[in-house]
Order: sequence, then C-alpha cells, then structure tokens
Amino acid sequence: MWELIEINKRKSMTLLFLLGTLLFAVILLIVEGVLQYTVKVSEDLYDELMLFGLLLSVIIFVPIVAFQLFKVFRSGYKDILMMAGANKVVPSKNSKVLCNVVEEMVIASGFKGKPDIYIIEDSVPNAFAVGINEKKCAIAVTSSLLKILNREELQAVIAHEMAHLYNRDSLFLTIASFFVGTILTIASSISFNGGGRSSSRGGNLVSLLILIVIMLIVTLVAPLIAKMLFFMTSRKREYLADACAVQFTRNPGALASALTKISSQEFKPFAKDFTRKSEAQMPLYINNPSLAADKESLFATHPPIKKRIAILSRLANGSIIDYQKVYTEECGEKLFSKQMLKESVKMGNPLPPTPADFAGGSVVMGLQGASGAAEAAGSVLSGTETDTGVSAQKQSVFNSKEKIAQKRMANNIMWESVKYSISECDCGTTLKIPPCYTGKPIKCPHCGKTHTVEKAA
Repeated sequence: MWELIEINKRKSMTLLFLLGTLLFAVILLIVEGVLQYTVKVSEDLYDELMLFGLLLSVIIFVPIVAFQLFKVFRSGYKDILMMAGANKVVPSKNSKVLCNVVEEMVIASGFKGKPDIYIIEDSVPNAFAVGINEKKCAIAVTSSLLKILNREELQAVIAHEMAHLYNRDSLFLTIASFFVGTILTIASSISFNGGGRSSSRGGNLVSLLILIVIMLIVTLVAPLIAKMLFFMTSRKREYLADACAVQFTRNPGALASALTKISSQEFKPFAKDFTRKSEAQMPLYINNPSLAADKESLFATHPPIKKRIAILSRLANGSIIDYQKVYTEECGEKLFSKQMLKESVKMGNPLPPTPADFAGGSVVMGLQGASGAAEAAGSVLSGTETDTGVSAQKQSVFNSKEKIAQKRMANNIMWESVKYSISECDCGTTLKIPPCYTGKPIKCPHCGKTHTVEKAA
C-alpha cells in the first residue's frame, strides 16, 4: 500500500510544483509589469528595480501559499463539505446499509482510518471523497444516489471514493484546486487603467505595450495552462479510482451499472444548477453531469463516462491487470507504470465472491443485505422457483418494493442528518420529530395511536 501511495505522491508533488511555479510566475509578471510602468528609474538602476520586483513577488507569494496550506491541513476538508451543503449522517437503522457498505470498503481497501459519512440533499446522483489523512477524511453522497442504486452498485461507488482516499487523491486535489483557484481569481480581477509616468527605457507607450502583453498572458494563457494541468491529472485519477474500485469489490459490472444510472438522461435537467452550486467541488465528484457523455475535452474535469463504462463492461473479473489491458486498448496508453501495477496488484483486501456471483448475478442485493442475498441465491440455486413466469413476476414486485424502501431510507437519513428523530408507528406511518420537540405525546395522523417519545436530541 505505502509503495503505491509514494508513487502517487511523487507524481502529485511534481504537478503541485508546476502549478506553484505557474502561480509565482503570474505574481512576478504582474509585479514586474506594474513596477516598470509606474516607477521611473535611470538606466543603471533598472536591474535593481527588477530585483526588487522579484523580492516583492516572493514576499507576496510565500504568505499566500503558507496561509492557504495551513487552512487546508487544519480544516480544509470540512470547508469543502460545508460548501457542498453536506450533513453528517447519524448512525441509525435507516443509515445502516450505507454505514455497513462504507465499513466493508474500508476493510476491502486496507484503509487505516474510518471516514465520516455525509449526505447532500440533491436531485442529481453523485458522490465524492475528501480528506487530509486517515483521521481527517469523509465520503459524501447525494440523497438521489441512495434512491436509485442497489446495494452492490452503492458498494461499487463507495469503493471508487475509497480509492481516492487510499491514493491520497483528495489531498492533492484540494491543494491543486487552491493553486488553480488563486490563478483564476488573479486573472479575473485584473483591470488595467492607463496613465503613469514614463519609463526611461523607451517611454510610456513601450511600457504600456509591455504591461498589456503581461496582462494578456496572465488573464488568458496562465489560466488555460493551469486548467489543462489540473484537469488532465484529475481525469487520469478517475480511471485509476475505477481500477482500484474493481480491485476492491471484484465486481466491475456493479460499477458500470452505477455509472450508467448516475449518467442517466433523466437527471440532465438538474445538471446545470448542480454544476453551478458545486463548481468548486466538481473535480472531486465521481461524475460531472454537465459534460458530454462521449466526448473528450482538454478542459473537462472528468473523462467521458461512456468510455469508463465501456472499459468496465469489458472486464471479465476484478483484476487490475485486466483493467490495464482494456484501458490500453480503449485509450491507446497505459494507466499504470510497471512499478505502480506491481504494487496495485498487492493492495487492499478484496472481498470474497458474494452469493449473487454464484447465482449468475441474478440476485439484486438492495436493502436485503448480504444475508438476504444469500437466502435468495440459495433458493435460486436449489431450484425452489420452478415457474419462470412466476419467478420473474415475484422479482419485479420485489424490485418495486425495494425502490420504495430505498427512497424512504434516503429520506429518513436526510431527516436524521438535520437532527430529526424518526419513529415508526404500528400502522406503518413514519413520524419525524423535530429538534425543538417538547416531549409531549404525539398522535399518529393515520391511526390515531398516541406515542410517548423522548425529546429529540
């Protein structure tokens, strides 16, 4: 595990160095340009002026970077969760499946920590992971994701996010996004006002032209280079996380199915609003819903999701080596170096095959859990259901009930995340008790039964 992390860390540090150098170059260009345009010096003092500009740039650059890194390592991941509107999941029977799946993937990945679990109320199914280290990390999912995925698909998505934590992608993306964001902020806030004193190196016009060229570089070229570097690495990390998720679950079909549902056209009407609200966190998400599903772009935060699905659909099993082979055929390049591939094969503690695997994948795990899947798979294998039509009808009814149960579970998790208490009446009604509840008896609006419930925490 640690060898893989070190390989990934070296690549991350190289890119962070390039982004940091680009940011310093932007600051230096602005400082030198402004000094040359506004300060009048003699020819023999020009070199001293340029040296002063360099020192001034360092004085500006170092505190900015130091302060932002301090913020990132202190509470950066919590700030990202807050900006995303995420609420921490309260452990309960409604969130049991989600919590269990996260625990399973922690074990499967060999991750040393236990990430906090958050939920985001949104109509677009999505998920992301964020963290600084094993002790300070979290996985967030949207309420819509919990409503549309069955248990195996949810497990695959969580495995993908665990891969980001495992590979230290979340820390890298958090720091890299700071460099890119700072460059974009500088570029967007620059405005040029004419005037100033003439320079002894050719007059006001020459200095003005030099400053205009510098501003064009800062406002146009630098942001493009920063975005290209950042997004190029972000896209590669999505493929890497898919490969690791396959290694953790040994179930590439589940992740392919989950990505197919997540990228469904029925969520496109909400994509623009979701992207606008989550622009800062978008590189962290498992999918960018505003991107074309089948088109490559230098400035895309994610690779085409159809290509990701195509790679996963061609895999016969959960082997990293198989993923490397299919990826190379689809993309024309290798995802892993030889050293990285060697370490990737050894990483994690992949889960054993489930009963659903032995049943040919015909059992939907959903909310029934592993034990329920085992019973269902056992009945299929033993030939309990002999009538194919009746069996298909029962499966259809089960799937329909499962979807309803999933939606109820997701809604209950959302209520609990904002400190509501959930109580079930004998008639099947779910009572949602607000945090300001005074402790008085509650009457069920359907059957009239009176419930004595403790004051909500």
